[in-house]
Amino acid sequence: MFVQKVDWSSTPLGSMDTWSSGLRQMFNLIMNSPNPCAMYWGSTYVTIYNQAYVQLTGNKHPKLMGQRYQDAWKEIWDDVKDAFERAKTGQPTMKDDDRLFIRRSNYLEETFFSWAIIPIVVDGQVAGLFNPAFENTKRIIAERRLLLLQHLGENTSTAINAKDFWGSVVQSLETNPWDIPFALLYSFDGKPCLEASLGVDHDPKCFDSYFELINDDIVLIKVTDLPTIELVDSVDPEEESSTFEISFRLLKDFQFRGFKEPCRSITVCPIHSTGQSGILGFLVLGINPRRPFDQDYHLFIQLLTRQLATSFSSVRLFEYVKKP
Repeated sequence: MFVQKVDWSSTPLGSMDTWSSGLRQMFNLIMNSPNPCAMYWGSTYVTIYNQAYVQLTGNKHPKLMGQRYQDAWKEIWDDVKDAFERAKTGQPTMKDDDRLFIRRSNYLEETFFSWAIIPIVVDGQVAGLFNPAFENTKRIIAERRLLLLQHLGENTSTAINAKDFWGSVVQSLETNPWDIPFALLYSFDGKPCLEASLGVDHDPKCFDSYFELINDDIVLIKVTDLPTIELVDSVDPEEESSTFEISFRLLKDFQFRGFKEPCRSITVCPIHSTGQSGILGFLVLGINPRRPFDQDYHLFIQLLTRQLATSFSSVRLFEYVKKP
């Protein structure tokens, strides 16, 4: 077990054979729990957690074991320290779907947790704090993205021409600034035509000369000088061949929405003509800098572009039928 590899003698708790009976009892309770939980013992809040809790810690594990909470989770200490102070006086705290920004990878990550801080009383004194924690990030983010798709379906369904269509797309994307930090919306009729933008200051046409139509797909070309930002292919986020880098210089005039931070990744999303070859347009979307571009993000982008393809094809058909 990973707990046995910890040099407890180098922590404020000392070697395990010197632990009090109260600490041993709580240690056994934590380790035998099937749910993610941790405890913070003593006045310095020394961290002890179980195997189920490891999945919540990212690259903080295994160094996290035996660390002071304030050191291990310093990025959220200001958010939770009041709960620790209340617990010292015997008052528990419980939060549902609490948004926390934690650094369990190489970036500050947007997460959502339901958690509690519960005093552990031994001989009438608060000896430590019990912390059950359940991560709800996937559910909360999925609900947020689903709501955008719902808005997109409702808004684009009433469009009767291209102008209405692009306006309704902008209106929909505006509802989720976190997962769409910026967007460039292009129609395509032999060459790109910028229709609208979000999260872009000054002249948003900085990308216009970087697109090329290859095999009925629009791609971003011309890798430029460092420093760079990753371009992710929404077709398959796990294939190494689907990524390369472009220059941050292209984003220098952007006023990112959401967290107001530069995107680490962007994606180019073609809007294919339904039932025909070629494309009707495409979107350049910024990826949430505080979330990974994982399978869930890929599915969201895929559903978004499919919905746009269906709606835009209907608009084009309507315009064709209306022609005299």
